Amino acid sequence: MKQQLLKHPRFHIMHSHKPRQKHTYISIENDGTVCIRSPIDNTDLLQKILQEKEHWIAQCLESMLKQEPIVLGETLYYLGALHSVDSDIAKPLKAAISRLRRADSKKLQQCYDLFYKQACTHYMPQRIACFSNCMGLYPSAVSYRKMKRRWGSCDAKKKLTFNSAVMKLSVKHIDYIIVHELAHIKYMNHSSSFHRLVQKYCEEARATEQELRRLRP
Repeated sequence: MKQQLLKHPRFHIMHSHKPRQKHTYISIENDGTVCIRSPIDNTDLLQKILQEKEHWIAQCLESMLKQEPIVLGETLYYLGALHSVDSDIAKPLKAAISRLRRADSKKLQQCYDLFYKQACTHYMPQRIACFSNCMGLYPSAVSYRKMKRRWGSCDAKKKLTFNSAVMKLSVKHIDYIIVHELAHIKYMNHSSSFHRLVQKYCEEARATEQELRRLRP
């Protein structure tokens, strides 16, 4: 894999040349670096792709600058919005925090993890059932747990596992993740047939996928 910096008047861009990759992917790191992974090794063509995506990249970078950090014990993200722990949504979390004898960061994080897992069990089943009925694809089982690198997974036995942190995301992102994993019940790969199925049930699937690459767990 060859890596190189691409010149751009507005963005800091790192290109990774991956000859075996079928498609070109653009993501944005937390430090604002625009990463482009592509089978293309032609600078002029890459610059043209970046020019076409310039507005989207600028929007993503602007969104990153506006995003407020979570302050443990004071705020939380829920369905894509930042809330105070004094809000009605956060009542279970606030109650768990109040029971702590010593509110160190590790124990506070455990309270957040439990809150998101419980939120999944209340919110996710109805959305999964909705898309399962629409797609005609049904998981053998569903579970929720904290995951470091993935938003969800589907195994060979058609069991779906979702990262409990999905509850931090917007409804649009959550719906995409659900459709993505349900589609794996039919296609255990990322073939063109798989992407067509996801696109059928998720408008702007490609753009949403790119956004999720930036919003890492």
